[in-house]
Amino acid sequence: MISVLIFLLSQVATLGIALAAHPYVAFVGYQIIYFMYHDSRWWYLMVPGLSYSFVCSATLLLLAFTKRGKNPNQIRKVPAFMWMYALLAFYALTYFWASNTDLHVFSLDDYVKTIVVISAAYVLCTSEKALNVYLWGYVATAAYIGYYALEIGRTSAGRFDLIGTVDAPEVNAIAAATAPAAVLALHMFWTAKHHAQRAVSVVLGALLVNGLVLMNSRGAFLGVAVGAATYVFFLLRTPFPEPGLRAKAIGVGFAGLLSLAAVLDSSAIGRFQSIFDETALTEERETGATRLYFWRAAYDMSFDYPLGKGYRGFFFEGLDYMPRGIAGGGRRRAVHSTWFEILTEAGYPGLFFFCMMLWTSWKQLNAVKKTAVSLGAPEHYYLGCVLQASLLSFMVCMSFIDRMRAEVLYWLVLFSACAYAVVVMRKTSKDREPRQSRVTQPLAFDEK
Repeated sequence: MISVLIFLLSQVATLGIALAAHPYVAFVGYQIIYFMYHDSRWWYLMVPGLSYSFVCSATLLLLAFTKRGKNPNQIRKVPAFMWMYALLAFYALTYFWASNTDLHVFSLDDYVKTIVVISAAYVLCTSEKALNVYLWGYVATAAYIGYYALEIGRTSAGRFDLIGTVDAPEVNAIAAATAPAAVLALHMFWTAKHHAQRAVSVVLGALLVNGLVLMNSRGAFLGVAVGAATYVFFLLRTPFPEPGLRAKAIGVGFAGLLSLAAVLDSSAIGRFQSIFDETALTEERETGATRLYFWRAAYDMSFDYPLGKGYRGFFFEGLDYMPRGIAGGGRRRAVHSTWFEILTEAGYPGLFFFCMMLWTSWKQLNAVKKTAVSLGAPEHYYLGCVLQASLLSFMVCMSFIDRMRAEVLYWLVLFSACAYAVVVMRKTSKDREPRQSRVTQPLAFDEK
């Protein structure tokens, strides 16, 4: 019943606030719909059967369209967005040689919707306050998965499963979607300005970590570890020294490790250790080592189809490149890596566009940190650091699953673009404003 109230009240609240005062809040409503995903929850019958996602997305687009002339955010000035659109355009072209054109059109439709929503959310994010709302919205809504895990618990298979979202129905995918949020929760604890904010970040972080442990995703464990370690490393190298900062940064790292140790159990520890143990290849079951054969098959397939084969290209074509006796004795499989997923679906051009999107997002955040140093603004510097760490966290996760069109991936690209807009582009526009010239009085001449 609590979930039903949270879902319905949050939708009414975000829609009302967006229409009345703050348009960017509509994206928070979209985040809530994504993670709560009422259609797959046990309480879905208690919710009126409305298309909440359509209403929220339409509101976002309407507000972005009406505010576009008044907002300084210009999409064409964001390098990562240009590569993102190039990737979308080429993915659309692969329809003409896709293995299954019907499924490709279906996936393309969802992909276009994601990119359109991301673009609208960027147009509406014109302030640091709006970006902070986006980030808190992501962390809070992702933490719902951890709360839901407390209610449901693990299944007989030893994992908290069947809890995903519309684009991440599988447990590893939803774990990857929540992993960067755990890194952001660590940042919110570090930059909290008062005890109440720090307490909220602790609660949300605990829910996130506990949910990840119950999901038992090895890729998500690695993603959180790499992201958190990267963020602490950035803190230790900060150009804004203050008394005791190094000790505080190390303390934050230890606090994260202690919180993880508090919720780890034998099942989670055993599954993480299996990363190093699963090396035997059998026909009966797929192991971690099997993925190496998937990746090699995808690489071999790319020589025959350098432009890809559209949606699920490896699923339809990859079997011809797999050695016998691997992956269940000849059953079709996903490639289990976003990098090879893109290679087999959109070929080498698509992989190039995708890598450039991520690289320019990273460079944009480098520009945020550089600008923060010039302005003497440590909060902007730490923002750039955590967004880089979060992006890296998801990149680690997606290296073991197929997440080319993942919503959260493009949220991270969005956050990078918003930080670039409100920190770097704002400063650049101010620097280019002509300085007001000093007005002098005309010389007076005595007429005699």
